[in-house]
Amino acid sequence: MSTPTSSKFSRITANIDSNASSTAAQKLIIGGRRFEIRQARLDMFFKWMAERDRIRRKRAAGEPFPWTKDPIMQNTKFCNVFRIHDRGTQYLLNEVINKGDQDFREIAFRVILFKCFMRTETWEALCKGLGPLKWSTFNLKRYGAVLGKAYESGPLYTGAYQIPPPKLGYPKARSYMNHLRLVQMMMKDDVPGQLLKLKHLQDAYNLIQEYPGMGPFLSYQLILDLNNIPQLNFPENEWVSYGPGSLKCLQLIFVQSITGLEFEAMQYLYSSQDEHFARLGITDPPCVEAGKPGVGLVDIEHALCEASKYYHKSGRGADWKP
Repeated sequence: MSTPTSSKFSRITANIDSNASSTAAQKLIIGGRRFEIRQARLDMFFKWMAERDRIRRKRAAGEPFPWTKDPIMQNTKFCNVFRIHDRGTQYLLNEVINKGDQDFREIAFRVILFKCFMRTETWEALCKGLGPLKWSTFNLKRYGAVLGKAYESGPLYTGAYQIPPPKLGYPKARSYMNHLRLVQMMMKDDVPGQLLKLKHLQDAYNLIQEYPGMGPFLSYQLILDLNNIPQLNFPENEWVSYGPGSLKCLQLIFVQSITGLEFEAMQYLYSSQDEHFARLGITDPPCVEAGKPGVGLVDIEHALCEASKYYHKSGRGADWKP
């Protein structure tokens, strides 16, 4: 599957007060409140995004390691600026969404099932043990038997974005059965069909969050993955759910507490990015694909979380020069 269509990443005008500076001023107004900005940390965020995406492009082009002169970025694992470029998302696109029955509900079933475990070995064990994974032939006992056997050989889950096992009747030692029950519950409720009737990402997120084990962060991650299915096209620049990592980075950038205006602050970073990249002399800003520069609102949130790790590793903010 190619990179999601541009309609998911189209620009919007941020709802920022007209008195806000369009250049990287030390002060700006967001939502009627005045904020001071820590300039070095603001610059660090945009420099980090530019350098991290350069690393991705150099690596994809076959250039040799280290791809950057920055020692922290050489020795620390960071996710990509764009979520779609991360290894897990690429596996989801190529092995889960693109392979198998292309009926929308069948694709959605596979995505939900994969997201419960987020481990490629578990997915491959299911495929090997059951053949094509289809909701139309789903059998709880058969799926559970394959997972039980796989569990004897090693872990079924990764630590990344793992959905906590909901309490659906099985003991902790068989938590995989609770996850299968969750998948079954969502499919019997026709979550895929309900998603097709919705127009906004936030509404889809609210639907997912109604299910056991689906907290704010994991509901958001699941709906973003479901949005990679061709039949879904929720705009990803009109709303964002933010996690603790991105909020931490926002508070590094803004002097005053941003509580209550987190979304507006991310909109500011999103809508003003071209000016910041130009001001910093960055002529090759991040691109989701060749010829499409610019970081969407969803990926601004994603990048804030990763950039906060860079800041704490460096202990000095933005005084490095890529």
